[in-house]
Amino acid sequence: MKMRNVILFGALAAVAIVAVVMLRGNYGASGNVAGTIGGANRYQSSQITDNDVALKDPQVQAFLQSDTFHRIQTDKDLARAIASPDFARVAADPNFAKMLASPDMARALASPDMARVIADPSFARVVASGDLARSLASADFARLVASA
Repeated sequence: MKMRNVILFGALAAVAIVAVVMLRGNYGASGNVAGTIGGANRYQSSQITDNDVALKDPQVQAFLQSDTFHRIQTDKDLARAIASPDFARVAADPNFAKMLASPDMARALASPDMARVIADPSFARVVASGDLARSLASADFARLVASA
């Protein structure tokens, strides 16, 4: 009988402890914890339209999405040639920048013939060899560009 009283008293004490904890609200995680009772309020906006996207030059976008641009971008030999100090000297020359900005050069670079030349693997080999960069860095080429 004594053991039965101990078990009954222990169960009653456990129920009392659980009741006190539940009434006081000191159970569960504390701090910055919150649960979702209703639906989540998510940010909602309208879908973008053609008017939301402004293309300044559709030809540039067409070139960026072309196979030629992809080949230029992924060619390791061309990347090495462009990273060379000779090419950096040529690119830093103000006459070279002036030549690239000319309308004649823009037409030449936009021509289908130029795209075929740039896409040709032999062009990448010539550029990678360094001969082209040395030629572009020469005084003769600088005089040619300045005269144009």
